Amino acid sequence: MKNLDIASVSATLKALRIEKGLSQQDLASAVKMTLRGYQKYEYQEREPKASAIMLLAQVLDVSTDYILGLDDIPNRKTSGNQAPGCPKD
Repeated sequence: MKNLDIASVSATLKALRIEKGLSQQDLASAVKMTLRGYQKYEYQEREPKASAIMLLAQVLDVSTDYILGLDDIPNRKTSGNQAPGCPKD
Protein backbone atom coordinates (compact mmCIF):
# COMPACT_ATOMS: atom_id res chain seq x y z
CA MET A 1 0.00 0.00 0.00
CA LYS A 2 1.23 3.46 -0.93
CA ASN A 3 1.96 5.94 1.88
CA LEU A 4 0.05 9.18 1.91
CA ASP A 5 2.02 12.00 0.26
CA ILE A 6 1.25 14.75 2.78
CA ALA A 7 2.98 17.42 0.67
CA SER A 8 0.70 16.61 -2.26
CA VAL A 9 -2.43 16.55 -0.07
CA SER A 10 -1.47 19.90 1.46
CA ALA A 11 -0.86 21.50 -1.92
CA THR A 12 -4.13 20.13 -3.30
CA LEU A 13 -6.15 21.38 -0.35
CA LYS A 14 -4.64 24.84 -0.62
CA ALA A 15 -5.15 25.03 -4.39
CA LEU A 16 -8.78 23.88 -4.14
CA ARG A 17 -9.50 26.30 -1.29
CA ILE A 18 -8.11 29.23 -3.27
CA GLU A 19 -9.91 28.11 -6.46
CA LYS A 20 -13.21 28.12 -4.52
CA GLY A 21 -12.46 31.59 -3.12
CA LEU A 22 -12.43 30.38 0.49
CA SER A 23 -10.24 31.56 3.33
CA GLN A 24 -8.68 29.01 5.65
CA GLN A 25 -11.22 30.09 8.27
CA ASP A 26 -14.12 29.61 5.82
CA LEU A 27 -13.05 26.07 5.00
CA ALA A 28 -12.28 25.19 8.60
CA SER A 29 -15.73 26.37 9.68
CA ALA A 30 -17.42 24.48 6.84
CA VAL A 31 -15.91 21.20 8.05
CA LYS A 32 -16.40 22.00 11.77
CA MET A 33 -12.70 22.41 12.56
CA THR A 34 -10.70 25.07 14.30
CA LEU A 35 -8.66 27.36 12.08
CA ARG A 36 -5.43 26.00 13.56
CA GLY A 37 -6.59 22.43 13.03
CA TYR A 38 -7.13 23.07 9.33
CA GLN A 39 -3.89 25.04 8.98
CA LYS A 40 -1.97 21.99 10.19
CA TYR A 41 -3.14 20.18 7.04
CA GLU A 42 -2.02 22.95 4.69
CA TYR A 43 1.27 23.43 6.53
CA GLN A 44 2.06 19.68 6.48
CA GLU A 45 2.04 19.48 10.26
CA ARG A 46 -0.68 16.83 10.47
CA GLU A 47 -1.99 14.09 8.21
CA PRO A 48 -5.75 14.41 7.73
CA LYS A 49 -7.88 11.53 9.00
CA ALA A 50 -10.20 9.75 6.58
CA SER A 51 -13.24 11.45 8.09
CA ALA A 52 -11.69 14.90 7.55
CA ILE A 53 -10.78 14.06 3.95
CA MET A 54 -14.37 12.97 3.30
CA LEU A 55 -15.77 16.23 4.70
CA LEU A 56 -13.24 18.35 2.82
CA ALA A 57 -14.06 16.52 -0.42
CA GLN A 58 -17.77 17.22 0.05
CA VAL A 59 -17.25 20.92 0.76
CA LEU A 60 -14.72 21.35 -2.06
CA ASP A 61 -16.86 19.28 -4.47
CA VAL A 62 -14.11 16.84 -5.44
CA SER A 63 -13.49 13.16 -4.86
CA THR A 64 -11.45 11.91 -1.93
CA ASP A 65 -9.18 10.22 -4.48
CA TYR A 66 -8.43 13.62 -6.02
CA ILE A 67 -7.42 15.08 -2.64
CA LEU A 68 -5.24 12.02 -1.99
CA GLY A 69 -3.56 12.29 -5.37
CA LEU A 70 -4.97 8.97 -6.59
CA ASP A 71 -7.00 10.49 -9.43
CA ASP A 72 -6.32 13.36 -11.83
CA ILE A 73 -10.02 14.10 -12.37
CA PRO A 74 -11.43 16.28 -9.55
CA ASN A 75 -14.97 14.93 -9.54
CA ARG A 76 -15.25 11.65 -11.38
CA LYS A 77 -18.86 10.63 -11.92
CA THR A 78 -19.85 6.97 -11.81
CA SER A 79 -23.06 5.42 -13.00
CA GLY A 80 -25.22 2.85 -11.26
CA ASN A 81 -23.75 0.66 -8.56
CA GLN A 82 -20.40 0.34 -10.22
CA ALA A 83 -17.44 1.08 -7.97
CA PRO A 84 -15.08 3.80 -9.23
CA GLY A 85 -12.14 2.34 -11.13
CA CYS A 86 -13.90 -0.91 -11.99
CA PRO A 87 -14.16 -1.73 -15.68
CA LYS A 88 -17.60 -1.95 -17.24
CA ASP A 89 -18.88 -5.36 -18.29
